[in-house]
Amino acid sequence: MVEFRLVGAEDIYTAEKLRYQAFGIHEEPKDTYYQRKLESGQELGFLLYEDGRLMAGCYVSMFLGMLSIDYVFVDLAYQHTKKKYGYQILQKVLSSKKQIEEYFGCSFEGCMLEYISDSSKKLYTKMGFKEKNDTGRMYRYM
Repeated sequence: MVEFRLVGAEDIYTAEKLRYQAFGIHEEPKDTYYQRKLESGQELGFLLYEDGRLMAGCYVSMFLGMLSIDYVFVDLAYQHTKKKYGYQILQKVLSSKKQIEEYFGCSFEGCMLEYISDSSKKLYTKMGFKEKNDTGRMYRYM
């Protein structure tokens, strides 16, 4: 069973450990940029669990009046599988507009993210994001 929840103080280390693993970093996360941002409330994290196991996450913040999707990460063993955890966590974020606006205390009309691979660009395009000027940055208005 898939369950979504927001990153709480008790989840930050576990979320960061999965983010490191998802990108092939084989060290323990210690006082990372995103740990500090999550702890201070400048970043909001969404987590996807399946059968009690953390499978994916997404960190978001506000930037110039837009929602910035800063990181989408999926357990390395489940990337590019039919489980589509990246798609699921991103769908959850995109459907949580009101909750995100309440958290940050402001509204937004669109969101942006950057892709790091052709497969992520393909996913984001399918989800309605459009690239502007071959910058690697993609936008979606809501």
